[in-house]
Amino acid sequence: MDSLFDRMYLDFYAEKGKLMWGHAPSPGVVRFAEFLKSKEMSEAIVLDSGCGEGRNSIYLAKQGFRVYGLDISAVAIDKAREWAEREGLLEKIWFEVGDVSQMEFRNEFFDAAIDINTINFVKARRRYIAELSRVLKPKGYLFIETLSEKSKEYGIPREELDWLITPFFEIIEVEEFNAPWVGHNLLHYRILAQNR
Repeated sequence: MDSLFDRMYLDFYAEKGKLMWGHAPSPGVVRFAEFLKSKEMSEAIVLDSGCGEGRNSIYLAKQGFRVYGLDISAVAIDKAREWAEREGLLEKIWFEVGDVSQMEFRNEFFDAAIDINTINFVKARRRYIAELSRVLKPKGYLFIETLSEKSKEYGIPREELDWLITPFFEIIEVEEFNAPWVGHNLLHYRILAQNR
């Protein structure tokens, strides 16, 4: 338990004693679940990359998907496992501690993957996107929500996202939206892409 994220989560829990990101899934993940169902992928195996405490993983499992949540924070993963157990979802969802830029999953294991503000915090971004491509099946779907360059500290310019993603994925759709981030309403990007 030596990661920055473990310290951050521990500080948060000590102060507030609740889930840092709340219980509700990202609205984009709700839409992505409907998209997968429309593609007759209602039992898809989905990776929640940088899952945190599991809010999106829990939602996806309740929708019938088989979900693997991966996060670098052992504290967050413990919270996610406890939540999944309370919900009776332990047969549909697996949580693991690990580095998203060096995953231990086998090649072409997942049908789809989500990244909700994970890429913002990854240092080796190109390697990370390559890893997502490796663990996704050919033509598998990737859904990303990320801070735009309006967040000076963690944001990523649209041009950089294109540069990172397009060697491995075909971008199907990009949407801009505003959402709260650390007390400010900031521009974000939603990206739907398909593995090459």
